Amino acid sequence: TSLTSGDTHSLPVAIAISIAIAMAASAQALVGAFSVRRLAGYPNTLANESDVLRFLVLGGPVSSLIRPSIGVATLSIFGAISRDELLFTFGTWWAGDTFGTVLFAPLTLLWFDGSVLVRWRRKVSVTVPLLLSLGLTVVLFEQVGARARARARTDFERRSDALSRRLGDRVQ
Repeated sequence: TSLTSGDTHSLPVAIAISIAIAMAASAQALVGAFSVRRLAGYPNTLANESDVLRFLVLGGPVSSLIRPSIGVATLSIFGAISRDELLFTFGTWWAGDTFGTVLFAPLTLLWFDGSVLVRWRRKVSVTVPLLLSLGLTVVLFEQVGARARARARTDFERRSDALSRRLGDRVQ
């Protein structure tokens, strides 16, 4: 099921879901910041691979488990998604949060941290591959989506043709 405007309980349910997801987002940000500071030793220069990896793993995939877990559980409890949608919804949400963090955290630290002078060469050498990765991801996402839409359209046409033939046979 989903939330609809015709349901008299939709507004309170939508508000409850929104509050739960907002709290989960806040908890995720706090846990991510705590993990990165405490376990990855940030702030540091992130000059070696192990520091960067620890920073990205703790700030990205690990802390990004919080909001999708709470969000999907909340949506399920309130009947906004079915059991069949749980895993896909969680995976999509987690991947989006993780990708966003892994992509934009380094860029933000590089370009907006005034406490450390970072050479333009390093900024460019980090920014260009990350932005190329973003572009490639967008293109791949669109390609996968286009294929899924084409598959759904073909399936719909096949089913509607079969239904049309059955109805035609009954009329004759």
